[in-house]
Amino acid sequence: AMVFLPETLDEKHRRRFDWKRANPVGTLMQMRNYPGIGWIGLVFFLMTLGHMMYPAVWSFVSNYRYGWNQQQIGFSLGVFGLCGAIVMATVLPRVIPKLGEWKTAAIGLTFTALSAFGYAFSTQGWMIYA
Repeated sequence: AMVFLPETLDEKHRRRFDWKRANPVGTLMQMRNYPGIGWIGLVFFLMTLGHMMYPAVWSFVSNYRYGWNQQQIGFSLGVFGLCGAIVMATVLPRVIPKLGEWKTAAIGLTFTALSAFGYAFSTQGWMIYA
């Protein structure tokens, strides 16, 4: 990174290098200085952990329930990712200004929960795409 990405800040805006800020443990220790940030970090960790379980177990679930091979599993994950990117790029910029962040998040979580129930009760592979 030091070779291919040169520093963009001029000398007067740069900070001295400090190992406490350069490693993850030091960064976590510095977060103690900001009240409330620990809860945000915990929520983000749990949300990421829950979200990462989907691609981690999807290959086992789809192979067991639908008899999918690696190509079909990869295609389904690709479609899921592409649809998410399309929604983030086209739908959210229009919805958030109208409904606000909290309502948009609540609607998104509702649809996520409904999708999870849909996955749980789908008996055919095509139902996943529906």
